Amino acid sequence: MNSEQLNKATVISCCDMGLSYSDFFRVYPKLFPDANIALKSDGAHSSWKTGEKVDISLSKEKTRTLGFLKFPIIDIQLTFENMNPACVKSYMQTFHQGFQKGGG
Repeated sequence: MNSEQLNKATVISCCDMGLSYSDFFRVYPKLFPDANIALKSDGAHSSWKTGEKVDISLSKEKTRTLGFLKFPIIDIQLTFENMNPACVKSYMQTFHQGFQKGGG
């Protein structure tokens, strides 16, 4: 992969994730301990010493109602910079596993 391909941003959207803002801000910093993470009011910015960067934007928190149950839901957009496809795949696997509830 050449440097031109690495400089292109990759954007991934995760819609209707079953978590709240407080869940996100509590769990996310623990997922990538080797990253420099700056939390923002509506997301996060992560960077690594090797130059990879991830910007996360969170939608406003919504509620899904199923009968008497109410679940928080947010949409998440992740923008990857200077990250090859294998690293993006590994990052997303860690990201999704970190937010799974109940053990599947």
